[in-house]
Amino acid sequence: MFLFFCTIVHFSFSQEKREIKLNGVILTPLSKGIMNSHIVNLDTKKGTVSDSKGKFSIEVKKGDWLLISNIQFKEKK
Repeated sequence: MFLFFCTIVHFSFSQEKREIKLNGVILTPLSKGIMNSHIVNLDTKKGTVSDSKGKFSIEVKKGDWLLISNIQFKEKK
């Protein structure tokens, strides 16, 4: 099992929808960063991978679903 923390950094505006850049960290229950976790926005089909400290950044809009997976842990939606 892993924990997921995120922070909204800034707003950017597009013609059709309002998107935000979401910064987050994937952590173990002991607050250790999990590297190489895959984060996919299921609505836009765009994704990213967490760095060596578990940090990542992805663009989302309100109502989007994220899928977070790592080969060592159970998937989270």
